[in-house]
Amino acid sequence: TEGLITLLAALARHLPEEPVPAVLRKAAVATAAIFRELSSDEAAPALPSAASAMCRALAAAVHATGVAAEAAAAGAGSGAVAAAAEATATADETRGAAIALLEALGAAAGAAA
Repeated sequence: TEGLITLLAALARHLPEEPVPAVLRKAAVATAAIFRELSSDEAAPALPSAASAMCRALAAAVHATGVAAEAAAAGAGSGAVAAAAEATATADETRGAAIALLEALGAAAGAAA
């Protein structure tokens, strides 16, 4: 249990700073898995910082998804097909990270109940 809480704290510090959507998604999935393994009493000390970190990371991911989607639309409109495809892929990856963060928040809420 101590190892899981230590890992959870490290992930919480890392989540808001992670610029790579695929890595952010994996970190969020790991965070959710850890919360599912902890009892309410075990999760309680880590919950405030982890939930705050997930919310900050989620806000950044949602913003990045919007930016990537706008870039995809602009690229498609200007005929820059390769740029539009890359921006679309980035938007999809970032959306996946946002979904994983929401699932992690749900797992955290479940651990707190």
